[in-house]
Amino acid sequence: MRIDARALPAIALTLAAARAAAQPIVPGRASPSAGSHGRAELRLDGFVGAASGAQVGVGVSLDAGTYVRLAIVGGAGAERRPGGAVEGSQRVEGVVRFHVDPFRQARRGWYVAGGVSAQHVAGEPVRPLLVALVGVEGAAHHGVASALEAGVGGGARVGLVLRRSRAGRR
Repeated sequence: MRIDARALPAIALTLAAARAAAQPIVPGRASPSAGSHGRAELRLDGFVGAASGAQVGVGVSLDAGTYVRLAIVGGAGAERRPGGAVEGSQRVEGVVRFHVDPFRQARRGWYVAGGVSAQHVAGEPVRPLLVALVGVEGAAHHGVASALEAGVGGGARVGLVLRRSRAGRR
């Protein structure tokens, strides 16, 4: 797997997001329930289109209102190109999620999401893409909630997400 030098900014942003999401809660600062603390997410995404591939991603999710969350995600993986060649791929996304049940009143909570993505495959220019998703987040266990997403953005896509959660909120 080759990583093109043009992908280094995307990789740096991914690492910065992961580092920010891993910061511990500091006494004296606003609590996570106040919405000022990013919550980490870990993802596994599969893509099918002109090329097929899979990526592992990390990100941070921030409150942008009662019903809205902003997620910044970076991912890296591999993609099978037409003709059979397998190349390294990277992406950075900014996605806004609208949660139908932001207060965890039901066991599962539906959401819709949309945003933009910059994807790169070795040897090709960076592709800007629009992203549209529908997801369902399950109940939280030990501070972690799982979600399943399906949508479009770089082809048809499906994702499995693990997010750090907080009591009474999605």
